[in-house]
Amino acid sequence: QGHYSPKKIDDDFSKEVFTKYLETIDPEKQLFLQSDLNQLKGYEDKIDDEIHGAPLQSFQAINKVYEKRLAEYLNSYKGILDKPFHFDKDEVLVDDKARINYASSEKERSEMWRKRLKYQVLVRYADLIASEEKNKDKKDFKPRSEADMEKEAREKVLKSTDRIAERLRSKFTEEDRFN
Repeated sequence: QGHYSPKKIDDDFSKEVFTKYLETIDPEKQLFLQSDLNQLKGYEDKIDDEIHGAPLQSFQAINKVYEKRLAEYLNSYKGILDKPFHFDKDEVLVDDKARINYASSEKERSEMWRKRLKYQVLVRYADLIASEEKNKDKKDFKPRSEADMEKEAREKVLKSTDRIAERLRSKFTEEDRFN
């Protein structure tokens, strides 16, 4: 009852799988560095060979770099969220993954992380300000300082990022990535 057209498992197939795999494990292009991709590119046409019986090396190589880069992120986001953000400086965050390139350096990647986290804090901070504005005419309203709201916004982002980090550590295992 069902029909399918099997794909030819060749170098083109390998390159497609390689690209889609990287997009799946780092969809926002915020973990890998461009140098990592340059290094791993040597495996992009090997996946078909591995499917046909060659030793499995591409996954281990990608996974090793992924785990290293993920650990770097997991060890840094709390430090970024520890310090107050100031929203009086014009900054740009490109959030369209089609227009984003992998960072060329660890410094550039750290700045990308900082901007993403700052944006998340800013969204929550704006929500808190809107809530203050909405409730200011209520009887028991006690206004909060901007610093308190900014801190609360950072705490909310920290809490949600902690949940994501825990899921990446425990639920998105090596076996899950391989599958």
